[in-house]
Amino acid sequence: MSLTEQQIAFRRTGITATDIRVLAGLDPYGRTPHDVWADKVLHVDNYTSSEATELGELLEPIIIQRLAKKVGLHVLDWTPDRLTSRHARIAHHIATPDAILA
Repeated sequence: MSLTEQQIAFRRTGITATDIRVLAGLDPYGRTPHDVWADKVLHVDNYTSSEATELGELLEPIIIQRLAKKVGLHVLDWTPDRLTSRHARIAHHIATPDAILA
């Protein structure tokens, strides 16, 4: 799922799972804590997509539908603009789930 400019701006106001992966030194794309800082403070994002990430975005809807069917659930929401949200009690935690299943 590609993020909208509005989602990107909102995600810059907190810490996401993607940021945690980078801050923990586990980012497979070589991003550093400085990159997270530059994105949050300077709004400079040096991320560039690869063939693998582009294919992942294309296949994501298919995988979500297959998973939902396999585990007997339904996709409740797949509206990317509505999926980015702030944690109710921890204001700096922000997430963008790929879908909501029930």
